[in-house]
Amino acid sequence: MVAKILVGNITKWGPQARGYLQQHGKEYSHVLLQEHHTREESHETMKGQIKFDGWRMVANQATTNEDAAGKQNGTAILSQGHLQTSASASYTPLPAHE
Repeated sequence: MVAKILVGNITKWGPQARGYLQQHGKEYSHVLLQEHHTREESHETMKGQIKFDGWRMVANQATTNEDAAGKQNGTAILSQGHLQTSASASYTPLPAHE
């Protein structure tokens, strides 16, 4: 099988990003998301929605920025749930940049 990867800078996780993934995601084996902007409760909601839609996810939460309002960054790697993939045992999220 050849991997087909979708890369998206989505600005934030919400109905528009989820709807696009639901409509077009089955064409891809993996999806790389940047700038999902989820933390804590919203991150748990995103994880639940992605799992419900048939994906597995490895992700880091967005960080807060004291100089700007709100949240920034947040990345995720999604794999179709039926694929045999795993995160490396040595996977360590990078620290937030200062």
